[in-house]
Formats: sequence, C-alpha cells, structure tokens
Amino acid sequence: MSEKENYPSLVEQGKNLAKFSYRLIKHIQKVTSSEEKESLLVSDEIYNQRIEVCKTCSKYDEEQHRCKECGCLLAGKARFIFEECPLQKWQMTEKEWEETFDKIIEDIDK
Repeated sequence: MSEKENYPSLVEQGKNLAKFSYRLIKHIQKVTSSEEKESLLVSDEIYNQRIEVCKTCSKYDEEQHRCKECGCLLAGKARFIFEECPLQKWQMTEKEWEETFDKIIEDIDK
C-alpha cells in the first residue's frame, strides 16, 4: 500500500503542521520564566500513556511510529502538552488543562 493511501494528503499534513506551529508559538509567547518552560512538555508518565493508547489504535503505524489519521510522528506529538489525538483518544489531562487555564487567566489579569 502506498503512503498516499495510508496517510492524509501532503496538503492536510501541511495544515496539521501549521496548526501545531501556531499552538507552539502561542504557548511559547506565554512563557515568561525558566520554570514555566517545562510546562511545554507532558510528564514521562503522560507521554507513555498517550503512546500506549496510540499503539492500540488502527491508525497507528508501528513501523514509522506515526499516526495515519493526522500524519504526525508520535514521538513529538505525544510529548507536547497542548497536542491531542485527532480521534480524541487522548488530550491534555484535566490537571494540565487546569494549569494551562489558570495561566491564561493570569495573563488576562495582567
């Protein structure tokens, strides 16, 4: 089976990369101290949980460790706090969302 049949089109993959880049830039803009920079990534525990969910999905490409739904390389996608599965099988944890939300509120209050 060709890659064209397995993954979204290059245009769709480009759109996904653009969305990721936008979210990354917005997140980095909010970071002000070196301690907060760590919040860009999820913990190893959350990362491993996300990867385990991916491995059970029919859209998981074991050979390339890649998602056939969005075309992303999972080693990166599952590591970033603001990323989520395009099939909604995993997303930010409730605690991570609350922390992110609290930071957004703090920024608004400034």
